Amino acid sequence: MTTPFLQAEKLERRVGDTQILAGIDLSVNKGEVVGLIGPSGSGKSSLLRAIAGLDPLTGGRVLVEGRTPTPGDGTIGMVFQQFNLWPHLTAGENVALALRLVRKMPRAEATERARAMLDRVGLLKLADRRPAQLSGGQQQRVAIARTLAMEPRLILFDEPTASLDPELTTEVLDVIRGLAETGMTMLVVSHEMGFVASVASRAAFLDHGRVLVDGPAKAVFRDAEEPRLRRFLSTYLQRVAWAPDPEPVPAADPGPLATFALLQQPAAPEGSTMSLLGLPPAAPPGGFSLLDSMGDPAAPKSPKADG
Repeated sequence: MTTPFLQAEKLERRVGDTQILAGIDLSVNKGEVVGLIGPSGSGKSSLLRAIAGLDPLTGGRVLVEGRTPTPGDGTIGMVFQQFNLWPHLTAGENVALALRLVRKMPRAEATERARAMLDRVGLLKLADRRPAQLSGGQQQRVAIARTLAMEPRLILFDEPTASLDPELTTEVLDVIRGLAETGMTMLVVSHEMGFVASVASRAAFLDHGRVLVDGPAKAVFRDAEEPRLRRFLSTYLQRVAWAPDPEPVPAADPGPLATFALLQQPAAPEGSTMSLLGLPPAAPPGGFSLLDSMGDPAAPKSPKADG
């Protein structure tokens, strides 16, 4: 039996009387991309911080390749919501700093590697700019380059697009998508449901510090049987599924509509329905469809699920 690349066993974290993580078990194989979804306060970010060793656990253990990682050993890299770049340093200097201070790499070698990592995220031409001269998306890509420069074997992304507008979000998601294609092992906390469904090999749904659903990403989004997950996904679809159709633009000049590619799906055949994520709607036990919860006039009505 193959040992999982990452093994989180019965993770518990309590602060005072508040249970943050309640016995979470999660395993990730090498090269897997696991999307963590769930409502705010469900424990997603706390789980990442616990795995990274940034927050102390009150129970359980984390193993990477069979051993306990320690902060700074280079096993795990983390990209946060905030970019956390030094404002007085250039993009290249921000990436090179940890190489010099932690890895004790000579300045010239660190600079060369920093430029290579900036090139990997498409920012080599901006290596000499300071953070204030970069857009939010560019700053987050510098933060990703900084993480890659340390050569981690596992990368944790904690809502890396939370503070970005849709256009800048696309820049960052494209970089993460490219990393997934190279076989990088990743855990990604995101509220970008379309991105998680299309890039993650697995999706885990958390609520109140517990993993309620864990399975293949497309199945999690398409065949939602857990009532709490159904409610969560239905609120997401209510916000975006019935948005007005964009105005047509000339085919040769798609303009800003290109940034909404994740939300644009082929038209469904007449008389049928298609989910927002481009997945054919399934009929879980009881005939439930996410479209039922939104009052789709074309969908058959089903009794509401308990809870």
